[in-house]
Amino acid sequence: MPILSLSLMLLALSQEEKVDILENGWRPDITFRFPSSGPRNLKFQASWQRDYDWLRYSAMKDGAYCIWCVCFSADVGCGKGHHMQPGQLVTSKFAKWKDAKEVFNKHQNSQLHSDSRVCSANFLTIARDKKDPINVQIDSAF
Repeated sequence: MPILSLSLMLLALSQEEKVDILENGWRPDITFRFPSSGPRNLKFQASWQRDYDWLRYSAMKDGAYCIWCVCFSADVGCGKGHHMQPGQLVTSKFAKWKDAKEVFNKHQNSQLHSDSRVCSANFLTIARDKKDPINVQIDSAF
């Protein structure tokens, strides 16, 4: 799904739905059997979701995504000058399991991920505490 379509879909969600996605997302229980793929029959590991709190597995796509970047990459932009299109873990699934830890670590250290993490934390703070966004607070101060 292109980032624009995904962004429009997320805009249509209520604040409560977005909070639920960010806080709960789909996390398979310990009995879930991840499908194997590729010539080496590798598969997603449940332990990765404990190691990377932003990581979500999609059973429908049989791939991994960064929930923060999926939700906020359109807001923060990607690359210097925001001219790049986000790829795996954001707008497309990641499923090359043999490279998972390396790719997850690299993604976790990216500017896009860092900015999306901040947006996610700010969004959840505002949603949970029922605080007005900063622009509304500033406008009401005048």
